[in-house]
Amino acid sequence: MFWGAIFYLLAWIPLIWKIDSMSLGFLSFLLFVFGFFGGFFVVMYANTKENVDVQIAGTAIGFLNVFVFIGGAIYQQVMASIISKYSTVGGVIPAAAFKSAFLFCFVTLIIGLVVFATQKEKPAA
Repeated sequence: MFWGAIFYLLAWIPLIWKIDSMSLGFLSFLLFVFGFFGGFFVVMYANTKENVDVQIAGTAIGFLNVFVFIGGAIYQQVMASIISKYSTVGGVIPAAAFKSAFLFCFVTLIIGLVVFATQKEKPAA
C-alpha cells in the first residue's frame, strides 16, 4: 500500500501546478492513475486489522469505514470553501482556486502517508 500511496500522491503534483495548462488527454491519463493507485487504499482495512486486538477488530474497521465516508463529505465542503474564497473572472472560477483546493488534498495526503509509515507490519507466520 505504501508505494501505491506514493504514486497516488505523485499524481497530484501536475494537477496542482499545471492545471491551467493541462491537455484533456493528460487529464484523462491522470484520472486513470488516480483510479488505479487509489485502489491501493483498500489495504488500509487489512492494516487496521493487523494493528488492533482481535477482540476490537470489527469495531476498529467500522470506525475506519465511518471516516472514509465522512471524509468524502467533509473534503467536498472544505474544497468548496477554499474555491469560494476566489472571485470569479467573467463568471469563470480561476485556476488558482482549484490549485489551492488541490494543494489542501495534497498536504493532507502527505500527513496520512506519514501516519501510515509509522504503522508496524506483522511478520508473516
